[in-house]
Amino acid sequence: YDTAHRMNGITDLLGNSISTRSVFGATGAGTIATPQGVAFDSSGDLWVASSAGVSEFNRYGAASTSIPLTVGGVSNPLSLAIDGDGTVWVANANGSVSAISHTGTALSPGTGYAVGAHASTSGGIAIDLSGNVWVTNNAGNTVTEMLGAAAPVAPLSTSLANHTVGGKP
Repeated sequence: YDTAHRMNGITDLLGNSISTRSVFGATGAGTIATPQGVAFDSSGDLWVASSAGVSEFNRYGAASTSIPLTVGGVSNPLSLAIDGDGTVWVANANGSVSAISHTGTALSPGTGYAVGAHASTSGGIAIDLSGNVWVTNNAGNTVTEMLGAAAPVAPLSTSLANHTVGGKP
């Protein structure tokens, strides 16, 4: 991207123009408080982890009416990642991980998934090509792998070549 492109607007992974406003979640549905992490799903919607919960916005800034989500153990979420099925994986400040379907339904238990004996403060979260969920533990200086917990995510180069951005490999 050149400077002129950055100044004129932003596009999602599919090349669609998205809003460059900074008022996502200012009031009402989708309220964002202390945003921590963001991720795009395969349809181009923006998901935001904030102290209010998890919020979803379309590319024009319109929020889902049922957010912020605090289901499935979401508790002061710090970061999130989206797997090949569109499941939103959330790293919470209390050391747990939550899973939410793309429709906002809890997939994890009410307390989230325990990340491990040494987890006390989750930080980052990522999903690899095999569907393993990786979670950092800031307080314990560790990284935990949740084997096969998520749907695999296709690498961007493969997805673009096959026109399956956000899909499974």
